[in-house]
Amino acid sequence: EMESSEAGTGVCIVLSGLDDRGFVTQVGATGLLGTSNLTGIRRAMDGAPDRMHLHIGGYYSCGSLRPGLVAYLQEMRAAAASKGVAFTISLDTNCDASEAWDG
Repeated sequence: EMESSEAGTGVCIVLSGLDDRGFVTQVGATGLLGTSNLTGIRRAMDGAPDRMHLHIGGYYSCGSLRPGLVAYLQEMRAAAASKGVAFTISLDTNCDASEAWDG
């Protein structure tokens, strides 16, 4: 869970034309989301499921999430393996609005 008086709710407006589309985004509190806010995922795994899937969307909109994400996912995969949980991950990066991604 996350509450913040520092940032408002994020908004994304999609401008769609016949041949292209564009996004206008104000990140808001999404930019404050970090791995410490993901405790509910670990609690769900502790509920003894036999499989789980974690989807991460809007990667570039979550600036505070990116630095710790790889370690968090490695920890989650190890925890799943130790419990015999089939754990899959998908990632939808969306667009890097800073255009700094060289990937």
